[in-house]
Amino acid sequence: MELFNRIFTFIIGLVFGSFYNVLIYRTPRKISIIKPSSFCPHCQRKIKFYDNIPLISFLILGGRCRFCKKPISLRYPIVELLTGFIFLFSYEKFNFSLKTIFLIFLLSALLIIFFIDWEFQIIPDWLNYPGILLGFLFNIERFPLFSFYGIIAGMGSLLILKLIWLLLRKKEAIGGGDIKMAGFLGSYLGYKKVLFIIFLGALLGLIIFLILVAIRKRNIKDYVPFGSFLAISGVINLFFGEYLFYWYLNLFKR
Repeated sequence: MELFNRIFTFIIGLVFGSFYNVLIYRTPRKISIIKPSSFCPHCQRKIKFYDNIPLISFLILGGRCRFCKKPISLRYPIVELLTGFIFLFSYEKFNFSLKTIFLIFLLSALLIIFFIDWEFQIIPDWLNYPGILLGFLFNIERFPLFSFYGIIAGMGSLLILKLIWLLLRKKEAIGGGDIKMAGFLGSYLGYKKVLFIIFLGALLGLIIFLILVAIRKRNIKDYVPFGSFLAISGVINLFFGEYLFYWYLNLFKR
């Protein structure tokens, strides 16, 4: 029975991953998520239901559109597969419970934010605002101030950095979406972890961005999608947070 639950949960995750791909592609382009039905972004032909089965259709079609033969972005199977693992991990963590749903929302939101912010430099409010509320519910057994302090620490620290940068460089480096996302993460994970997530996200952003500049995939003047790196840092924290957090604290004890 337990094996069936895991397989079922993973399959449900794949299905949701297919829907997340719709959100990632359509919402930044201001296309309705209801109409039209799925279509090829190259030739605009309607995708048949049997060509829209998560993972399987991509493999059967060899990663190409049935009609125009243009390549299908690898993002589609990657998002589906990762969402399957998000659902499975959340189930393993909390079984079938409300906490499972809240954890699925957190990880799914980080996944969607990563791809949207990377391409469009947008962090959707329709993920940030519900995320802040669900963070309180996720920590309902703790004192309510746990989430409140996390929100203040996350949003406050980025707001201060934004103001300092504006004073020094007379230009924006941190957007409002980044600040609200930090509040979302703080609501879920508390003030200690959100400060570490911001630190690690900034470090990862700097390293990866410099690598991309070095291999000429980015220009040094390009906008850094900080939300994408906060998403990576948030996921790393959820899986390895305790070990990394104590390593981070020990840096200041030397």
